[in-house]
Amino acid sequence: MDTLSEFFVACIFETQVGCSPSALRGVMEALVDTIVETTQGWEQDGVAGGEVREIIGAVDETFLEQMILRLPGCAHRYIVQEEVADDRTYATWKALVDERLQALGTSVLYLVK
Repeated sequence: MDTLSEFFVACIFETQVGCSPSALRGVMEALVDTIVETTQGWEQDGVAGGEVREIIGAVDETFLEQMILRLPGCAHRYIVQEEVADDRTYATWKALVDERLQALGTSVLYLVK
């Protein structure tokens, strides 16, 4: 957030919006909460309506501040699973994905790496 704050200040955005790292952190937290709440509603509606299909997914990992294990769905560009993990083993990734797939009531049709 410090780098983003510096960028916004350099662009002279501080006269329009709060650009401090703490202000940006607050906006980010609110945005994350809203996104999670919205997607949970969409998922519930989709599962209830029988719209869940088998997944064509990709194995992915992202290195930001922490290691994030991900399973994006290729066909619909939906992130099926995203989890911060210290343990980068296949067993950890598979256990997280299996739990998520069970909650969605679906399975993986194809998996690409």
